[in-house]
Amino acid sequence: MYIPEAFEHKDIHKGTWKDPAGSTVNQIDHALINKSRATIVEDVKTMRGANCDSDHILFRIKIRHSIAHTYQKKQKYKLRWDIHKLENNDKKNEYQGYIADKLKGSKM
Repeated sequence: MYIPEAFEHKDIHKGTWKDPAGSTVNQIDHALINKSRATIVEDVKTMRGANCDSDHILFRIKIRHSIAHTYQKKQKYKLRWDIHKLENNDKKNEYQGYIADKLKGSKM
């Protein structure tokens, strides 16, 4: 597997383990990431100043992450009242009679 030298750092910033004597530093800790997500990694670097009381050195990974877009389904406009029909006098009178009957309590 070919790993490009994408993150150019000094060797001192690449080591993740220091032997107890302090003379040797090796890179033995690694981060795993999917191949499809490898493009979001911007930088990997050790955090040498962090005191974690261990012979391992912490490292950080900077990633570029974007929030996924969510698309809302468009609601169809529901036509409740066709007020243009009330411009016709016959329909207008029919509707007024229907409302009058409903208010009296009679059924059509």
